[in-house]
Amino acid sequence: MKQFKILLVAIAAIGLLLNQACKDDDPTALLIASIVANCTDLMTGAAKTVDLNGTSSATDVPLDAVITITFDKAVDAATVNATSVSLSAGGSAVAATVAASGAGVTITPSADFERGTIYTLSVSAAVRSTDGG
Repeated sequence: MKQFKILLVAIAAIGLLLNQACKDDDPTALLIASIVANCTDLMTGAAKTVDLNGTSSATDVPLDAVITITFDKAVDAATVNATSVSLSAGGSAVAATVAASGAGVTITPSADFERGTIYTLSVSAAVRSTDGG
């Protein structure tokens, strides 16, 4: 009977360990908190911030815009590059410098945007948080 109790206790302990090991330790997904274009107002020359959050086609974005994406947590800078965060126009890549710091990613185009051109900002799943999410 003692062997049965020890075996039962051992099985229960293994079950508890497996239950703890199987808990969802996966980090939560990295979410975009905001996207803004920092630029110069063409009319006044003053610094201007244009909110691009949730827009599918922003208008009146000054041509010298630098885009900042803010995530809900710190970004792993090693996962941020011109491939994982990119700008394109008409299907062609737009040359830009991409940098990460804390929860922010900054995209600085090599040249001003062109008037009347539609640009697309893409962020791939390769961009990860420092906790792997």
